[in-house]
Amino acid sequence: MFNNKVNLFRSSILNQINLMMLMGIEQVPKGRV
Repeated sequence: MFNNKVNLFRSSILNQINLMMLMGIEQVPKGRV
């Protein structure tokens, strides 16, 4: 049970980080890439 909750928590954090990175990449002007 505890391991399952920890894995879910960790995966949700990773998903949030991935979303933030994607949003940040989209916010960067195309000319700078």
